[in-house]
Amino acid sequence: MTKGKKSEWIMRQSEKIVYCLWRILGRRIPEKQIEILGKLHVGKNSRQLQMIYLQKCLKYVLTAVCVVALSGCFFMTQSHGTEELLPGGQVSRQEPGGNSKVLDLQVGLGGDREDVSVEIEARELSDAQIQEEFAKGKQYILENYLGSNKSSQSVSQALVLAESLPDSVIEINWQLDNTGFIQKDGTLQIQELEEPQQVEITAQLSYGEEQEDIPIELTLVPPDVSKSEKLWMHWRMSLEKNLQETSTDKNVQLPMEVDGEKVVYHPAKKSSGKRFVAVGVVLIILAPVLLNSQMKKQLEERDKELRRDYPEMIEQFVLLVGAGMTIKGAWMQMVGDYLQRRRDEQIGKRYLYEEMSVTVREIENGMTENRAYELFGKRTGILSYIKFSTLLVQNLRKGSADLLRILEYEALDSFRERKEHAKTLGEEAGTKLLFPMLLMLLVVFSIILYAAFRSM
Repeated sequence: MTKGKKSEWIMRQSEKIVYCLWRILGRRIPEKQIEILGKLHVGKNSRQLQMIYLQKCLKYVLTAVCVVALSGCFFMTQSHGTEELLPGGQVSRQEPGGNSKVLDLQVGLGGDREDVSVEIEARELSDAQIQEEFAKGKQYILENYLGSNKSSQSVSQALVLAESLPDSVIEINWQLDNTGFIQKDGTLQIQELEEPQQVEITAQLSYGEEQEDIPIELTLVPPDVSKSEKLWMHWRMSLEKNLQETSTDKNVQLPMEVDGEKVVYHPAKKSSGKRFVAVGVVLIILAPVLLNSQMKKQLEERDKELRRDYPEMIEQFVLLVGAGMTIKGAWMQMVGDYLQRRRDEQIGKRYLYEEMSVTVREIENGMTENRAYELFGKRTGILSYIKFSTLLVQNLRKGSADLLRILEYEALDSFRERKEHAKTLGEEAGTKLLFPMLLMLLVVFSIILYAAFRSM
């Protein structure tokens, strides 16, 4: 299928979809929207306007669907990191010397699901190759190790086990108790503790061959812990144990069962992708609202164009009538000139002359001039055009020798209003330029100050 035939096929299919939508929803389209479209698409009947409205709605909906689909494809391609999760709940480690990696997982445990981040350290080297960590001194440890606990005789919150001292080469190694209540990161696993427990930890300071042990006695007090918290605590303990036991293995076995509860792992879903898709869904729902907003803006531009074209139209009409033409002849002459220039591609579509063309077709189809001119004024909805059509209707009904003089006065008034409008636009433009001028002034001042400081 060639490109041209393919585009024609797509157009036919879209027309079929719009027609089906019109059969279902055509009568439910608000009259206000049809009225606005009637002003923007001159000469179209009610059915055609309904089809245009549904076509625009379909365009917005398809655009939103494309945004959702593209965003979904993007986030699927960006989720390659989840391939780190191997079958059987295993995770591959980086080779020795590599960086640690963080794996986002969705863990199902005990009927609950929770998004967790598991940090997988790189494979360790042999004991001879492991470097000692920098740590802090005795005073710093005694001032900070309690964390949010108020006393060493009542410890229930995480401890602060400093790994290094600021601006120091002193090394700190923590020797923890064998009960497993205190973890390396200072967190406490005391959910199953039933009564206060005294433990001792030791901070070993070393610098070269010099060493000093700082024993610290603590009294751990049991907190209130729910069953769910115990499950998660045991899961983390099992994970920590597996990480330690498989520190030199290529893969890490994640806990598959905790306290008789099966653990299920899924790649964590990216929240940013959810938000992006949600925006696309909102766009689909709000497609009619966005379309109505765009139509109102187009209607405002249409009214501005009609007001700009009025002085030129009334002057040309006065010249033709003053040259001896009838009202109908002058009207048709202006429409004929417009259509000829459109065919020659000298000008684009102008709402004024499109409305005048509709009036010509109505007269040719048998409508009286009076009624055609009245409808012209109503369709435009602009006060100056309503006044103009009223003058023409009165002249046709009653006859008036002063029509030309009245139209000349109307032309002078319209040009006077046009000048005032131009002045208003000039003042608005000056106001809009004020902010860019202030920015330029700030730039100039910055250059002057920079040059002044450089010369000092």
